[in-house]
Amino acid sequence: MTAIPPRFDDLMPTLLSLRAQRQVTVREIRLDLPQGFRRFTFDPATDLPDLPDWVTVRIVGRDYGPATKILPAAQDYAGQDVFLFYCDDDQRYEPDLLHKLGTAAEARPNDVIANMGYNLHERLDNPCYDFPHGFQPRAQRRRKDWRYRLWRLRSGFRKKFAFVGTPGYIDIAEGFGGVLARPSFFTPDMYDIPEILWTVDDPWLSGHFTKNGHGIWRPADTFRFDHNRGAEALANFVCEGHGRASADTLCIEYFRREYGIWGGDDPSTRFERDLTRPRGWAPDARAVSRP
Repeated sequence: MTAIPPRFDDLMPTLLSLRAQRQVTVREIRLDLPQGFRRFTFDPATDLPDLPDWVTVRIVGRDYGPATKILPAAQDYAGQDVFLFYCDDDQRYEPDLLHKLGTAAEARPNDVIANMGYNLHERLDNPCYDFPHGFQPRAQRRRKDWRYRLWRLRSGFRKKFAFVGTPGYIDIAEGFGGVLARPSFFTPDMYDIPEILWTVDDPWLSGHFTKNGHGIWRPADTFRFDHNRGAEALANFVCEGHGRASADTLCIEYFRREYGIWGGDDPSTRFERDLTRPRGWAPDARAVSRP
């Protein structure tokens, strides 16, 4: 994982939850920090967090934004037969999470396994992404029947999880829930992140997994975790006028345009458009050509 200086004093709950994972062998718990942050002042000689010796702290040469949580580790473990788990620095994870994700990964060796995520057609401001997808079956939400409402009542109406239902493929793996992938799933182009897109690691990593032929599988039941949004959350960050939702849209449109995934253009008929605005989709859109 990675972290930012304002959160250095609050990392132990997450780290302890990773150390407490059961039924798995954890080779390394590592914290990757860039030599220089895009958003913060940081001197590795004086500003490192005070952490126990079972945490490996590595200083990397480049700030990949939130994707720093996994990209340097994927390079270091390239060619090795291991699973890489990446997550956020402000969550506490259930002790059986890695075992659950690892069991799914063994059964689906070509897939990324995500504890949390969503399909693009669920983005309320972008209903145009609901197209046939090569990865089937799709994960389905639990129906909001009387059993669901009884569960909500018993839970004290705590925050709902994105998926509690049938297992299946999703479009976007959300790092805050925890994601398992193999080093071979990461390719060199994942490290060349355009401006603004570096702020949104979930669609950036998921887009590359998808265009590289790796599905994103979400097992049946979401493991609960304590969600505690940390200081200086990227969800509240604005980069060159783009907040989180706008940057997500920009990243999604990047992959639709450049690789034709997620219902995007066929490369032979693509045309220029304003990537800062969500685009609707007409049934005959693939027949549209640039003037």
